[in-house]
Amino acid sequence: MLLDPFTLAAVALLGLGAAVIGAVGGFGTGIILTAALAPLIGVKALVPVLAVAGVILVSLLLGAELAGPAVLATDALITIALDFSKALLFQRFDLLDGQHFFTGVVIGVASIPGSALGAWLVARMHAHLHVLFMEGLILFGGGFMLWHSWS
Repeated sequence: MLLDPFTLAAVALLGLGAAVIGAVGGFGTGIILTAALAPLIGVKALVPVLAVAGVILVSLLLGAELAGPAVLATDALITIALDFSKALLFQRFDLLDGQHFFTGVVIGVASIPGSALGAWLVARMHAHLHVLFMEGLILFGGGFMLWHSWS
């Protein structure tokens, strides 16, 4: 059974927003999606769904001193290869059904314009503002996880 239209729209908006933040911040897409999607689709569905949608490897690529379009292109290629392999594995062990696959596709498709928007913002953002954004994202993410761990 597929998700209801409202939940599917929320999932798509989360994918878009997480991709923008991940593209601007250089990391965080997977963490944002994990925290935001768990209450919507359940923890058990989270791993197979994210395997279809996947997490961005930008922080690793930046550590390897890639920059700009090279980071985005390399990340995209690695993500596609890894996520395709994980999706096949999850499907083989009956962990990825049609509903989860479709949900992952919705998130993945929604992240395409989000990543493009994030890249556009970074190209126009001053380096100081970018650093402040990344630090704010780290503080917000850490606080969000702490708040959820205590509630």
